[in-house]
Amino acid sequence: MLEQSRVLDHVLVVDDDPILCAIAESHFKKRGAMSVQTASDGMMALDRIAGDSVLPTLLMCDLNMPNMDGIEFLRHLEQQHFEGAIVIVSSEHESVISMAEKLAKVRNLNIVGTLSKPLDRDALDKLVRSAVTNQVGQRRDAPSFFSPTDILAAINNKEILAYYQPKVDANSGVIGGVEALARWHHPTLGMITPDHFIPIVEQNGLIGNLTDIILNNAIADMKSWSDGNDSIKCSINLTTDLLKLIDLPDLLAERIDASGLERSNFIFEITESSLLEKSAAPMEVLARMRIMGFELSIDDFGTGHSNIENLRDFPFNELKIDRSFVTNLDTDEFSQESVRVSIQLSRMLGLRIVAEGIETQNVLELIAKMGVDQAQGYMIGKPMPPSDFRNWLMEFRNRRIANFGLSKQKIA
Repeated sequence: MLEQSRVLDHVLVVDDDPILCAIAESHFKKRGAMSVQTASDGMMALDRIAGDSVLPTLLMCDLNMPNMDGIEFLRHLEQQHFEGAIVIVSSEHESVISMAEKLAKVRNLNIVGTLSKPLDRDALDKLVRSAVTNQVGQRRDAPSFFSPTDILAAINNKEILAYYQPKVDANSGVIGGVEALARWHHPTLGMITPDHFIPIVEQNGLIGNLTDIILNNAIADMKSWSDGNDSIKCSINLTTDLLKLIDLPDLLAERIDASGLERSNFIFEITESSLLEKSAAPMEVLARMRIMGFELSIDDFGTGHSNIENLRDFPFNELKIDRSFVTNLDTDEFSQESVRVSIQLSRMLGLRIVAEGIETQNVLELIAKMGVDQAQGYMIGKPMPPSDFRNWLMEFRNRRIANFGLSKQKIA
């Protein structure tokens, strides 16, 4: 049985197929749902929502329905600021289902996934478990925003720390590096994820303070992990504002040289969207960073609007394929073609290729066969505090994962 959770408290199934509604109602009740209601179209669903004192915590919705289809229904849910988890289940073409999912995200709805009909109850359980997992550690009483003063105090009090997510060779499983990610240990609210504070950091000129903390953490932690036998590369994100600082390469070089670590052990990730407006300062900064021996990675590749130009005009060492093209790679043909093209471009330019968002063995094996160099994602390891990563690294070095990509026969 699924973990009892707010997600399954009150379920609403919106579909004009009475048989599917009956199957879904029985399924959710067996999984511990407190109440399950059904509606044959979007209009009836809105009436149920308006007439019930308790809002649905999970909503399963078809797309092709009479009176009000699922696409229009999503618009009304946005207007009502609906916060429940949403699963789209439809027999429409996968491109239509994918567009509906993207539309739900654009409307800031809590879409947890999509399924094609006929209903696969095991896949439905997986999506609900994902919604449950996403709620763990997130306090409902946490404020939706913080003031710049709150965040500056958190930085000064060392409440914001670097967590580390490992990257491994997609074929052999050899550790390739880590990405340093900011996490806020709030004294009363617990763990605060970046989406709750990074926008305020960027909007209020605090990104330099935050990056300084992450860099200092990374330097100290990397020195503690080193055992003289290998070196771990650490990726750190740089924003558009930081790329405008002409002396940034000198400041980074001075800090890292003083630590005794090699500059080549640091990879600085730049999101593709931050490069859309080319100007002299970022181009100079990135060119000097390469000359000084730092590595550069283009992050979230495929989500910007000038992909080939960015690869041509900036001196990258690495390309990271965005998770939106990777997570469902084994089932989505468009994602497969996007990844294939990205790999071809990377090979032509001599770039290392990293795929982020690896969550299943199937996807891991597929990206290895397609030619991706490194894999990153929850299947390999979630972002961890330094002590947990140190333990993970010791275990990893001792056992060497033998089921990676194409390597079973190689290292068995």
